[in-house]
Amino acid sequence: MDFSFTDEQQEIAGLARRILGDKVTPDLLRAVEAGTDRFDRDLWETLAEAGLLGIALPEDVGGGGYGVIEACLVLEEIGRRLAPVPVWSSLSAAAAIATFGTAEQRQRWVAPAATGQTILAPALAEHHNRDATTPVTTATADGDGWVLSGTKTAVPAGPLADLFLVPAAGPDGVAAFLVEPSAPGVTVTRQRTTNRDTAA
Repeated sequence: MDFSFTDEQQEIAGLARRILGDKVTPDLLRAVEAGTDRFDRDLWETLAEAGLLGIALPEDVGGGGYGVIEACLVLEEIGRRLAPVPVWSSLSAAAAIATFGTAEQRQRWVAPAATGQTILAPALAEHHNRDATTPVTTATADGDGWVLSGTKTAVPAGPLADLFLVPAAGPDGVAAFLVEPSAPGVTVTRQRTTNRDTAA
């Protein structure tokens, strides 16, 4: 069995390595660490222009159409450089919406996530409950929509996010809800994790 990477996969990794090697300098990291959020917008836009933010998202929403291996090759290079961009956070939430969302949700949220216009964040963890499959957060039907009640913590890139993917327990079991930070009743509180990443 051959476990070596294909030429195309090696090209993807090489592209990520070149961009991050050029952009993520010690001076950049010092400047970012001195700021409020551990995020570099210029690097984010460069990765978007190279097609790396949506590498594992479907082509019909502007993604690269590749899979988890190609995404991991990009993420490996991000980790190697400690790059201050929430690629994993946004890509994982976008991938879930691309797989399970409606056509309207895919166009509204996944397409701009693939091009770096929006940042998505999975809001999974809760105080005293780290199992996203049994959330304490509840969802109650309210007309055509839902009212969610609960608190999520350690939400990666939370203060930067344009949309949260929130699992909550409803009448028919656990479901995932798309919650905008500007929605009525939503409060986003900035947190700083032990690795100094921005969270909420």
